[in-house]
Amino acid sequence: MKIKYLYPFLVIVLLYYPSSGYAEIVVISNPSSGIESISQEELKEIYLRRKRKTIYGKWANPVDMEDNIEIRDHFYSSITGRTTRQMDRHWSALLFAGEGSPPRMLPSQQAVVEYVAVTKDAIGFVEKSNVTGKVKIIFVLK
Repeated sequence: MKIKYLYPFLVIVLLYYPSSGYAEIVVISNPSSGIESISQEELKEIYLRRKRKTIYGKWANPVDMEDNIEIRDHFYSSITGRTTRQMDRHWSALLFAGEGSPPRMLPSQQAVVEYVAVTKDAIGFVEKSNVTGKVKIIFVLK
């Protein structure tokens, strides 16, 4: 008898927690960057290219990836409240106005990890399963 009440409960939980299907996404930096952590608001400002430094005065040069649109969509909607398409339009407008450029695009999550590992001021987002000992996690997307 109690099991028939479990099904509607599970449906409600799944509807209200759609991100549970995503792998854990983290933001990484180079261990020598001096960035120990970063807030969601700082990430938003950095990926929108409104700021170039963290609140601690450390340079943060964001990178993006081409290969996984689901991760990109989830990251951008969670951090900036915009879709990937809206972000692309935002960067195009900045570029056209001469006010900035989009983040460097890399072909894969592995390429993001490798680039961040050798570039002091780079930050990027990847699935946690792609993180190696060569980079440092500075933010976990919840």
